[in-house]
Amino acid sequence: MQWKYSLIGLACFLATGFQVNAKHSKQDSSFKKWFVGSSFLMLGNFIPHDSNSPRYFQLNVGHRTLRDVVQFLFKRPQSAWPLGIPFGLYFDAIGLNYLE
Repeated sequence: MQWKYSLIGLACFLATGFQVNAKHSKQDSSFKKWFVGSSFLMLGNFIPHDSNSPRYFQLNVGHRTLRDVVQFLFKRPQSAWPLGIPFGLYFDAIGLNYLE
């Protein structure tokens, strides 16, 4: 058990000992002005035999400067079933008790 804590302590020490240069292009060779990304939630689209597949799509496009980040998010969620309280005839239906 003490060996386990020693390894965790050593890992934390090594992780905090390195200098991180996140946005400075002179020091970081992997600095990119434009970036494109997505969301981890899109993996829900690949669930096999799901009757209510989320059909969720997201695309992030952005431009990074030394001071600011401009980011555009394009999202499109769809659902086969209503999310929340129904409206119309089903709101006052007997046995649903949405008003209580």
